Amino acid sequence: MVAFLLYGIGLLYSVGTVILAIINGPGALSALLRGLTADNADYWGAFVAFGRSFSWAVVPFIGGLLLMGFAQIVMAFRRRS
Repeated sequence: MVAFLLYGIGLLYSVGTVILAIINGPGALSALLRGLTADNADYWGAFVAFGRSFSWAVVPFIGGLLLMGFAQIVMAFRRRS
């Protein structure tokens, strides 16, 4: 029972993070395109700024995946015994 709850929480974290990143996507993409098409374009700086705009999403997404994986392990060992 607890494993299903952990799996659900992990799924909620991962899917929620993806949804929020999609909502944030158009603004970040337009900033990237503005940086790439400028007269004095700094390509590396534009890509770094684009990556930093999504840096908030790394920890909750990976945390949700790890929680889901842990729940899968618990469910697998629970079936064996």
